[in-house]
This record gives sequence, structure tokens and C-alpha cells, in this order.
Amino acid sequence: MHLRPLDILFALTLLSRVCDLLSTWLVSPRLLLESNPIVRRFRWPFGFLTLGAAFLAYVQPEMTVMLAVGSFLVAGNNCTKIAASRALGEQKLYENAITLAGSVPYWDGLVSRLAPVPCYLLLAGLIYFLCPSAQDWGNYIGTGVVIYSFVFTVYGTASYNRYRKLAKAAVPAVGEPTAT
Repeated sequence: MHLRPLDILFALTLLSRVCDLLSTWLVSPRLLLESNPIVRRFRWPFGFLTLGAAFLAYVQPEMTVMLAVGSFLVAGNNCTKIAASRALGEQKLYENAITLAGSVPYWDGLVSRLAPVPCYLLLAGLIYFLCPSAQDWGNYIGTGVVIYSFVFTVYGTASYNRYRKLAKAAVPAVGEPTAT
């Protein structure tokens, strides 16, 4: 059997989406820690629908490469939290995120949260340097890294601000009983 390049791109993109969903589930099955507001709103059914994005490989392969890059980067970032989530539980990790966001000066916490972004952008620059032609697949990989950096910045800032707001309001964390 001979696999065509688009079949391989489809399989890798599907794998990237599965890795994103699986790593998210391992860290935050109730989606308490989910940074993406669309996923938080529409929950797991929406997440499973995103598996269908792999079919873009047959229509828009360049966009599909960027999607796969972003999905693999999201999954990798999620995986850094699996041990903490398994040790503490999703609820406690969520509460810790709120406590931490409310316990440090705003800019210290935000800069710490966004510290990986310059590294990602330098990686994208290296990819662009090594693959300077706009027709190179490397160009789409680099663009996927840049898009991920942008989304990481937007969602990371939004979730950090959400945690700070919860901390400052002294709202009980999800699942905690409230005084009556």
C-alpha cells in the first residue's frame, strides 16, 4: 500500500488533535483549567468535533500543517501539567492557579505565564531562516509556531486575568461549598 503525502498529513493532523484532546482530558477532565474559552463554553462535544479538522488536509494542506503544529504544541504544554493534576487533582490545581494569580504582583505573574512566547518566536524565526521560500513546508510550520505563540499569549493572558479576578473577588472555587 502506498500512502500519499496528503494521507500522511491527514493522519498526523488527526494524531495532533487526539494528542491535544487526550492531554487536556488527563490534566483537566472537567475543563476547569482550559484556557480556550470556546472549549470551556461548548465543552467536550466541541473538542471531539475538532477531530474533523484533519480532513482539511485534502482541501487546504498548508493550513492543516499550521493546525497540526499548534495542536502538537498545545498537547506538549498540557503534558507538563499531567503529573501535578494527577498528584493534586484538577480541583486543587485550579485552586492553586487562582491562589497563585492572586498572590503575585500582576506583571510578575503575567510575564512568568508568557515567558515561553519569545522562545517560540525565536524557534519560528529559525525555521523561517532555514526555509526562506514561501513555498517551503517549513514556512507553514514556522507560521504554525507564530500562530500558536499568538494564541498562547491571548488565551494565557485571558486565563491569568480570569484567575486573578476570581482571587480578588474571593469567590469560592468550583465545587467548594458556600456559606448560607
